[in-house]
Amino acid sequence: MNDREIRYNRDFLNWTDIRNDNQAYKPDFHIYPTRGLINDPNCVFWWQDNLYCFFQHHPANTLHGLKTMSLAKTSNFTDYEYTYMVNKPENDFESHGVYSGSSIIHKGRIINFYTGNKRDKDWIRTSSVVKSEFDVNTKEFKNKKVLITNEDYPNYTDHFRDPYVFQFANNYYLLLGAQHVDGYGAILMFILDHNLENPVLVKQINLNFNYKMIECPNIIFIDGKAFLIYCPQYQDSLSKRNPRVNPDICVYSYVDINSLFNLLDFYYQIQDFKQVDYGLEFYAPQTFKLGDKWAIVGWVGLPTNLKYKEVDCGWIGMLSMIKTISVNHSNNSLIFHEISRYKGEYLCSKNPFVKYFSTDIFQNKRINIFDNEKLLLSLWLEIKAVGIDLVIKRYNDVSFYPYQNISRIKCEDEKNKIDIFIDNTIVEIKINDKIWYTARIYFSERINIVKEVI
Repeated sequence: MNDREIRYNRDFLNWTDIRNDNQAYKPDFHIYPTRGLINDPNCVFWWQDNLYCFFQHHPANTLHGLKTMSLAKTSNFTDYEYTYMVNKPENDFESHGVYSGSSIIHKGRIINFYTGNKRDKDWIRTSSVVKSEFDVNTKEFKNKKVLITNEDYPNYTDHFRDPYVFQFANNYYLLLGAQHVDGYGAILMFILDHNLENPVLVKQINLNFNYKMIECPNIIFIDGKAFLIYCPQYQDSLSKRNPRVNPDICVYSYVDINSLFNLLDFYYQIQDFKQVDYGLEFYAPQTFKLGDKWAIVGWVGLPTNLKYKEVDCGWIGMLSMIKTISVNHSNNSLIFHEISRYKGEYLCSKNPFVKYFSTDIFQNKRINIFDNEKLLLSLWLEIKAVGIDLVIKRYNDVSFYPYQNISRIKCEDEKNKIDIFIDNTIVEIKINDKIWYTARIYFSERINIVKEVI
């Protein structure tokens, strides 16, 4: 078989057991697969004191290919019950995979929207927005129904995916990541009827920067303000602004509610954005309501291929810690908070490769993270006339590109609080209780965090 035939082979859909005994590099408190590749979290919802987090999953191998959806369920955000291949490509409209979407609790039922992917013999794609009801008892996607496809909208290409359903005021809406036929990315907004069907396109949301695609749009509402969270893709304009920043990133924008929901104007222009995470691997997040708060979980990975060591063990990919969200009203920025249980679990864990560490960093002080004596990650401040940068550099061989090993984060003060969460092969660092850095690093001997004067 050629590469495409391998990646889209359907034999694994009949597997009843996808366990993998080789679990080297596995995390303790993060969602990960025992076998195959996982990426984007989607259709995440909180129901009867349990979190249901679906994710894209290709169990057959560690390549992107024929995707299913698997499920991680938890009540405490650290211990997960997995059900694999809950949603399979079983219909013609999803013959080449079921992809990202979202959930909404509607009239006491869990309604999932997702992307159906179909290819013809010439490999031309049709992308569908599919509605389905999820049964928490049988863990089934029932009554699948195509609402729209990219072919219904000739102004847009087959990059037409990742439906995000939400309610605002008395109406229901759907966001969709899209690419215009003129080659630029956009977010499309549809209004739905009260049965969550019959979508009508009412808004095209454009960026003030030229990206060729926008993926995984989300919207959250906090304290009367609205924020779009999304992933611009396929453009190097960010790299031109900052050559150390990966062009495939996750960002958010404050939006004016009155203008966004003024349906007399078809276009809405986003003027600027801020990064959700300033690390090396954080992408395709999903936001959801966690009680009375908004929360977020992301894929710890990137669309670009990286050299992850667990590939040799038959699996690849994981999801981030779950974080709640608040707003800094002085500058309309989002603040992401780890769930308090994480600190306790890290402090109490008997796993030598799980560690929580808190300290301050300031000029002439460096924080180094070693695997025994091998340097993996280093943090230091650079104070210049134009401002203060926290520099974080990764030294292991995960990335193919230099910009995927170094990050620069603007700081306001010469002294900064640092919280470090390590879970075997992932590090998540919180800076000044508001900014996050996520990256993959690998330990084989012991975690050794050293503070030194430089």
